Amino acid sequence: MKKENEIDRLTVLYYDGMTSCAEEDRLRQLLCSPAGNDRRYDEIKAVMGFVEVARAAENRRRKKNFVTALRIAAVVLVIITGGVFAYHKMASASTCVAYIDGRRCSDPEMVIREMKKSIKDVMPHDDESRMSPESQLKEMFDTGQNAGNDVVVTVK
Repeated sequence: MKKENEIDRLTVLYYDGMTSCAEEDRLRQLLCSPAGNDRRYDEIKAVMGFVEVARAAENRRRKKNFVTALRIAAVVLVIITGGVFAYHKMASASTCVAYIDGRRCSDPEMVIREMKKSIKDVMPHDDESRMSPESQLKEMFDTGQNAGNDVVVTVK
């Protein structure tokens, strides 16, 4: 009788949402004991069973969300790592290199000096032979009309 009174008291508290975890555990124990075999406790057993199934489903959902979050974090980490690697690879690849007399030279000042010397060697020395960009464009797009030559295009 004493256990049945305790089951009834804990059942009322459970339905009111006022039980602690220890009290819920005690109610489960009492419902599994011989005192809890009465048919009047079938409803509380069903409700508690349903709540346990719902808690298990919620735990599985949370675990799945956690795993998904970990996967997303891993992808972000891989992308960031790849970006940093690519940035450092590109930054180290932008060195000035010239081969002078068959020797590799990577001193930027010497490379620029040799480049200017090479440009000076190929550029005409007199200002008259240098053509302005406008005259170069005119020469490039001259259709031959000014020279009096006819351009004939035949298509087969």
